[in-house]
Amino acid sequence: MAKDFVSITKSMKPFLSYSAPYYNDGSHKFKWDNASATSCVLYNMYFGNKSIKYGTPYENIEKLAKKEMKNLFGNYKKYNFVYGEYYPDYAFIKTNDTIIFNASHIRNGKKYDLKVNKIIQKNKDTFTLTIKAGLKASTESESSYEDYILTLKSDKKSKYKYVIKKLALK
Repeated sequence: MAKDFVSITKSMKPFLSYSAPYYNDGSHKFKWDNASATSCVLYNMYFGNKSIKYGTPYENIEKLAKKEMKNLFGNYKKYNFVYGEYYPDYAFIKTNDTIIFNASHIRNGKKYDLKVNKIIQKNKDTFTLTIKAGLKASTESESSYEDYILTLKSDKKSKYKYVIKKLALK
């Protein structure tokens, strides 16, 4: 059953791993809304599959991001690109005709890491996954991980076969 969720968890790995240190020390409050889901998609497209980059026209970014939002979240989240003062709303900023990454870059050879710890089937087509994600460093003392709970619902229209209904810190 775990193999059914590989593609959707792999697509979330960059953002969830990158975000873990922000929540790890308690200095950033976790929130999950349309704006944070949009930042998630943009981050994954910018650093994960690299389908967008600096200089890509904003119109193209928006079009690609809306499509990926539909694949990842179905009707549970809508594209909402905003700039705000709290993470992840400041991770990207629109400038001229493109967007730029506006947060700190990963340093010291750290790598994205994500592991599914538990899968619970809630009903015929809804699953809850408990995952641990973070930035893996050469020494454990430099690593930062958080436990997330993903609620997935089957969706035949999504390229992942599931959509994320809910995301929360454990």
